[in-house]
Amino acid sequence: MLAMMQKYAGTLESLVDERTAQLAQEKRTTEALLLRMLPKCVCLLLLFTAKLGPDDVLHLLPVMTSYVGRIMTRTDLMMLSLL
Repeated sequence: MLAMMQKYAGTLESLVDERTAQLAQEKRTTEALLLRMLPKCVCLLLLFTAKLGPDDVLHLLPVMTSYVGRIMTRTDLMMLSLL
């Protein structure tokens, strides 16, 4: 009975290690995606701040508005070049 419990504990340990590694990989992938999609200051604030308060959102609003505006301008220019 003891041997079965030890084997089960070992199996669980390896499963936890495997899932922890998968989680770490997903976290790296998510952070890389955020860095590609958002301005760096916004991304860093999201990654290293546990909670965003109203003051943080107000601080980020001009940055995000400018960022979205540039995306829209590029999209409009691309659409015009296709015509």
